[in-house]
Amino acid sequence: MAEVTNTPSLFAEDTICTELRATTKDEAIKEMIDLLYDAGVVTDKAVFTQVIYDREALSSTGMGMGFAIPHGRSEVVTSPRVAVGLSKNGLDFNAPDGTLANMVFMIAISPKENNLHLKILAALSRKLMHQDFRDALMASATKAEVLEKLSVVSA
Repeated sequence: MAEVTNTPSLFAEDTICTELRATTKDEAIKEMIDLLYDAGVVTDKAVFTQVIYDREALSSTGMGMGFAIPHGRSEVVTSPRVAVGLSKNGLDFNAPDGTLANMVFMIAISPKENNLHLKILAALSRKLMHQDFRDALMASATKAEVLEKLSVVSA
């Protein structure tokens, strides 16, 4: 399998938020899309928002164990990126185990990226299954610390 590495095109400080202001899932989705838009990764917020909600309508992206991975494929995505948001209080992403999401990873890719979103989902999920990895991410005080911890994510 290909390796998903900590490249500027996948994880970057300009799409990391160590303290989400959001108190709801909808606010978190908006805040994460704003990060992607402000970084130039998404060129049309309305289109990408619809893509994210269309995916959410299929099934919740709240994975349980304190994390959610909303994701979307759209022509308005200029390059693959994973926006990262941390929330001390947690957000209700309708996880199967009922836990709130303290970590939100929003995957944005274009349709031409084929199965990259599946590789990213698998790589993130594999690392996030480990409590020590989740704890380390949540303990990150800076964007650089989050970026460093995510550098071990590989598919």
